[in-house]
Amino acid sequence: MRYAVVDIGSNTVKIYVYDAVKGDSGLKLTQIMCESRTLGLINYVKKGQMSEDGILKLVQTLIDYKRISDNISTDVFICFATASLRNIENVDVVLEKVKQHADVEVDLIDGETEAMLSFEGLKSTVNESLHSGVMIDMGGGSTELIGFVDALAVRAHSMPFGCLSLYRKFVDEIFPQKGELKDIRKHVAKKLEEIDWIKKYGDTTYLVGGTGRAIASIHNEIYKRELTLTNYKISIDEFNYLCDYFKKMKNEEIRLLVRTQPERLHTILPGLAAYKEIIDHIGTKNIVVCTSGIREGYLARRIAESEE
Repeated sequence: MRYAVVDIGSNTVKIYVYDAVKGDSGLKLTQIMCESRTLGLINYVKKGQMSEDGILKLVQTLIDYKRISDNISTDVFICFATASLRNIENVDVVLEKVKQHADVEVDLIDGETEAMLSFEGLKSTVNESLHSGVMIDMGGGSTELIGFVDALAVRAHSMPFGCLSLYRKFVDEIFPQKGELKDIRKHVAKKLEEIDWIKKYGDTTYLVGGTGRAIASIHNEIYKRELTLTNYKISIDEFNYLCDYFKKMKNEEIRLLVRTQPERLHTILPGLAAYKEIIDHIGTKNIVVCTSGIREGYLARRIAESEE
């Protein structure tokens, strides 16, 4: 069967289309297409309320995505939202207007479920055996953590910040200044104090989600390695060098970001600073960036539920 999966994020709204085949080795997902629109929904939230303009942009995007879905003969159209909608006070109004005008029902996912689904997506593409480790999925408005042993999730936690919310809270211009980066790291460090288990799962950290993939893209631009279709490894020394590379934002550094992250110019450095704080706190020695995450995990769960 062919499935269209829409992920409503705080910064982007994406549609992925997969062909799903159930075989002896389990569920196989083949990606047919994807499209992403940068709506920046978090920017339409004032005093906890999403504005009519933000709702209209979301509705129109979902209408367009349904048209795309119909044009390529998908069998199932499903849609979910994470921190982009769960953190607003008028979420019921938003969901009702989306249903009324776009004829789309949005599945609202809580933070712990989001973490678990991202972990399921990670397991689908990491081709070496998963032992102990920590998974981090940083989006625009939240960051999910999983501590796992032998591919089994043991602990889960959702932190109420992401690369876009950190940018909005701490950065005045496009690129953060040295003091602003320091404030971001202090903020993240304070949130990490609430998690007493995060250092207990070994020295390998798996990055899932858009911010992690953006880091891999920048790393690849610097080190000229081939980006893989499954996972991408970064040594801790290389990661630290990458963080240091952007301490001075001159022409070379700006051009690199324009080449690799034109849609993330304002959010990638806050996200990188947050990752740096988490990775230092954990004591990570090995970093693996994974291509699959919450969308694959969510789709796999929906398919499993439909077969029960």
